[in-house]
Amino acid sequence: MTNEDQTTQAAKNELLKVFIGKWHTTGEIVGSDAEVDAIDTYEWLPGNYSIIHYADAGMGEDKFSSIEIIGYVPSRGAFFCPFFDDQGGGGFEEADTEDGKVWHFHGENIMGVNFHRCTLTVSDDGNALEAIHEQSEDGTTWQPWMNVVLNRMS
Repeated sequence: MTNEDQTTQAAKNELLKVFIGKWHTTGEIVGSDAEVDAIDTYEWLPGNYSIIHYADAGMGEDKFSSIEIIGYVPSRGAFFCPFFDDQGGGGFEEADTEDGKVWHFHGENIMGVNFHRCTLTVSDDGNALEAIHEQSEDGTTWQPWMNVVLNRMS
């Protein structure tokens, strides 16, 4: 890795600190009566180059646990986010942000949908994250999926 890549990676990794902590996630699955209720925990991996994200979630009647690692990859020019859940699912996302306040995630095979994208906005005080999720069967035609808010617990 070049010195320029290391400098870029350090600056990008600094943006991840907004996620660190334990969050209570609540919201709705669009077009249904199903509610989302989850605990999301984000921790630094040793070295502070990437974070690990644990989720224990209820989505309507469905329950699942998942793990995700988020880290900046200079060669991709994006944050790379592999994802695995306790239902045998696995997928990946990439994420980008200009300022650390608005994040854009997009990927495949996340939480049981073929294609996923999410716009996540950090509150001014950093204690809430608003996430608008969309899903697609083909990666072209998008539909609203979930609207959730993560409120910082610690």
